Amino acid sequence: MSDQIASPVGEINNSTKSIPAQNAEKGKRLRAIRIAKGVSQAEMAKLLKKQKSGGQSYISQLELGKHGLSNNHRAIYILQLGVNPSYIDHGIGEMFLDPADRIATADQIYLALQQESKGNMRYVRPDSLANFMREPLSANSFNFPLSSESMIWLPVLTYDGSRDYPFGSYVVCLVGNESSLLKGRLFVFQTDEDLLLCRYNNTADGLHSLQLLNGENMTLPTDSVKGIYIVQNRYVPAV
Repeated sequence: MSDQIASPVGEINNSTKSIPAQNAEKGKRLRAIRIAKGVSQAEMAKLLKKQKSGGQSYISQLELGKHGLSNNHRAIYILQLGVNPSYIDHGIGEMFLDPADRIATADQIYLALQQESKGNMRYVRPDSLANFMREPLSANSFNFPLSSESMIWLPVLTYDGSRDYPFGSYVVCLVGNESSLLKGRLFVFQTDEDLLLCRYNNTADGLHSLQLLNGENMTLPTDSVKGIYIVQNRYVPAV
């Protein structure tokens, strides 16, 4: 993806015009982030893949507000350094996300997709679900540095009466296995024909006892399960 930099509000000319206030304030925040992380300008340039094109000077100009922050570079601050997006954009909230909150959010997923690299997060679109069911490894994957574990983003395509996980929403999951099963926890069980979003109760006599989100109880033969995914978060797109 190209590294286009959005034009800052107003033109910048050191001799005749001042730096727009919003750029200057964002630049101060970017400098504070770098210092808080103990990263030099040269190291930051390398992180932003600018080390071969006057990188250190670029970081200096960025922190002075003389450059606008590109979407791709904003993604790196958020995904690689764990910076709170609201802090970067508006100076609101804590500088860094609490590790407990570093579960995939819609904004972070979108930004990670922009990185265009293979990695530990698989993303399944509704229109590619059939392919995923046939070949799970065919799903698009990308690097999601907020987690070192394998994760997957799955669409909810059933109407089951659940307000928390409506049709058209997504669940963000860690890739699990039989040893991950915990009573009362929410999982997605993958079979040859379906993805079941449900709570796990127990396993006995070769059967998993499960409860669907509409309250219906069901059993699933253990040998029919092709994948187990631990639900970590949900994303409901804005209408």
